Amino acid sequence: MLRLVFLATLALLTVGPSQAQDIAPVVGVGTGSTIEEATVEAYLNAFDAELLGVLGQAAVRSAGDRFRRAAERDIGNFKRRYFSADTIERCVPQGAGFLCEIQGGFNR
Repeated sequence: MLRLVFLATLALLTVGPSQAQDIAPVVGVGTGSTIEEATVEAYLNAFDAELLGVLGQAAVRSAGDRFRRAAERDIGNFKRRYFSADTIERCVPQGAGFLCEIQGGFNR
């Protein structure tokens, strides 16, 4: 049953922006030792929040690793696939690292 829900969610999430029925407002915040690391965390936190609304907490933990690997491998493709083109990124130094925030739209 969980596998069926996961596959259905993947099908929903892989719809390209031109086929998306709507775009949901999204905000994500992340920290990291580099701007790149903090930015990836911000996108993943926003993504996880949307995924949580669809799947629930247990499924997010199991599905999240797959999406994390995809984002870390190619953040540009991850952003294009799941976030609207008007999504903006803001990063500021924080301690020994960075704090980044993304704000824009999530392609549903």
